[in-house]
This record gives sequence, C-alpha cells and structure tokens, in this order.
Amino acid sequence: MRKIRTLSGQTLADVAVRESGSLEALFDLAGDNGLSVTDALGDGLELETDREAIRPETAGFFGRNGIFPATGREAVDGGGTVEPPPGPEGIGYWVIGSTFKVTKKKT
Repeated sequence: MRKIRTLSGQTLADVAVRESGSLEALFDLAGDNGLSVTDALGDGLELETDREAIRPETAGFFGRNGIFPATGREAVDGGGTVEPPPGPEGIGYWVIGSTFKVTKKKT
C-alpha cells in the first residue's frame, strides 16, 4: 500500500491526476479511502492506494517536476468567494452589488 499525503487546496481529483496520471483513477481512489469524490480533503490527510498509474508518463512528469495540482477553493482564494474572471464589460454584463456598485452621492 502506497501512502499519499494531501496538501492544502487539493481535491481528490488533483491527487488522482498527480498520482495516476489520469482522472480515471478518481473513483477508485475515493472508494479505496472511503471518501466521496467531492469530499474536502484538508491539509495532511493520508490516503492509501495500491493501484498502478493509469498513465505513468503523466504521473512521472508531475513527480519529476515537483508539480502538486491544487484546484480546491482554498487554493483559489483562501476559502472565500471566488471573483469572476475578467471578461466583457459594460452595463449589459454588470451585476448590481457585485460588479456594479451603487453608492450614495456625498453632499
């Protein structure tokens, strides 16, 4: 059994891709560890697997280059709200209270 320790911001999908080279391992990794594919992992959770990499060349690339994907909310913005990506501008795209702020004029 191989042990895998998670990092802050990692999802089970991130771990599956890094360790097996493919998202195909997601459900097996979840089942092996009694988790749901959408469970929050947290920093330092120890997972176990005895499965071989599905795409060893991809898993090897992540390993050789020290790449640890972390796409969870904590990785994006510290767990708060996610800002929308930059995109079209103008009144047709603005949302009141979010991207379009209404303020009272000071007199």
